[in-house]
Amino acid sequence: MERKRSYRYTLAVLGLCVAFCAMPGVSEAATVTYQLHSHPDGNQNPPPYGLRLNGLFGGGAYTFDFDYTSITEDADVKLEYDDVTEEIHIFGRAYGGKDAGTDYDPGLSGWVDIDFTYRANVVNGDTPSGGAGPGLYVDPEDLTNNGTVTLDGWGGNAVLAINDKQGANPYSFGFDNDIDSKGNAGIMNDPNIFSGSGWVQGVDITDGDWIFTGELLTPSATETASWGSVKELFR
Repeated sequence: MERKRSYRYTLAVLGLCVAFCAMPGVSEAATVTYQLHSHPDGNQNPPPYGLRLNGLFGGGAYTFDFDYTSITEDADVKLEYDDVTEEIHIFGRAYGGKDAGTDYDPGLSGWVDIDFTYRANVVNGDTPSGGAGPGLYVDPEDLTNNGTVTLDGWGGNAVLAINDKQGANPYSFGFDNDIDSKGNAGIMNDPNIFSGSGWVQGVDITDGDWIFTGELLTPSATETASWGSVKELFR
């Protein structure tokens, strides 16, 4: 009887070990994922947006909401950082179009699919020069940092090619939890909120930029992680 109990105990311990070891630990994660939201202080707000592409279809302000909700679908845009390839990937579904005041022009608006990757000159650190911290920056711009915004069911289903732009700015893209391009103190002082901003360009785009906030999705809720352990993901 004692031998059976010992055998069962050993199996239980082994089972727990297998389950625990299979979990993606903080120090082992290769990809960090953030849920993105429209920034509350965009220049064209309202409607709120996380991406602006002014100048499309003959002119005007075109913005895209990362938090839009409809009867059939909700916007869902994420940012992933791969600490092996050192790439930043922004992707997902948003809703928007030509800004008509507090809403969109019904003839020039709808869902879009965003797929953009920063592949070159990604700085992993608390400033564009590096340093310890969970920030991500791109400096300087590079044309291989590019992607598409695909219009779904409107605008002729156009596929808009966009790429990195820096201009006179100190960096082309930044994403950090202690800065905010609009100086929003509530965002800057909350370590759980990341603020993203950057610039993009493309054919017919007169002004293009990212402006969003983000919340950490990984490590998952099943893991115990302090901010110190999260920072360990960043070299």
